[in-house]
Amino acid sequence: MLTQSQKTIIAELRMSGNGYKKIAKMLGKSRDEVRQYCRGNNLLGLRGYAHLPETKKTKHVSDRCDYCGKEINHQESKIGRPSRFCGDKCRRSWWAENPNKKNKNDKAIYKHTCLYCGCLFEAYGNNNRKYCSKECAGLASQSLKNQVKECPVCKNKFTPKTSNQRYCGIDCVKEKRRIRADELRESKGVNADRHERKLRVSNWRYAQWRTDVFERDEYTCQCCGDKKGKNLNAHHLFSYSDNKEVRLDADNGITLCIACHTYFHRLFGYGGNTKGQFLKFKRVVI
Repeated sequence: MLTQSQKTIIAELRMSGNGYKKIAKMLGKSRDEVRQYCRGNNLLGLRGYAHLPETKKTKHVSDRCDYCGKEINHQESKIGRPSRFCGDKCRRSWWAENPNKKNKNDKAIYKHTCLYCGCLFEAYGNNNRKYCSKECAGLASQSLKNQVKECPVCKNKFTPKTSNQRYCGIDCVKEKRRIRADELRESKGVNADRHERKLRVSNWRYAQWRTDVFERDEYTCQCCGDKKGKNLNAHHLFSYSDNKEVRLDADNGITLCIACHTYFHRLFGYGGNTKGQFLKFKRVVI
């Protein structure tokens, strides 16, 4: 419980701008107990100013900018410390001229060698800097115009637009990605025929083959008679992976619904399929 003297002290401290935590520490009470009393006695608001007369709210404190000396005004009710500068421009300029006054962490200071002039320099908070100054960065950018590189894919000579450009164009970039993908598949033992099949699905010749098969079979499953357009698949009678010469031959295709197509491969597996397997499957289904 708060005594009458403690309540009087709380009211005075709140009107002078002290927070709940500071008042509780001074009185040896809990923060929640002080806050509960302030809520019930109209001592809330920013720094207790809700309880002050109206004239106190608009009181201003005059100060001058640490860089340009311009007078700045700010309200007492502003959260945080009073502003030292009139704007961001003065703040950045002052800190640029007084870097030694920053509280720097020694772990965030990195040592680098300039890629252009070769001098040693330190960078604060940046472990990826390449140049010691903007002048060296600009000169390095100008030197790239006269630099000639060799594309590792096509072996042609080209002038890079940036220091990180390794290939002469987007076509060589795509070719390098394809080569890396092939190497990765070989290292992991991925089935190359399955990868080739995925690539051919987007090919217009493969799409034309499916259309020819569907039109010949009148968009009807040759096992159960399903005619739903989005429910149909074009099945290879002779396996796609083992018979490359007849992959796009319409006579090697047959129209099946998704259910029949899935059931067929569940019985006979994927790869090594033949027309005889399909005829046997058709007798079983029908």
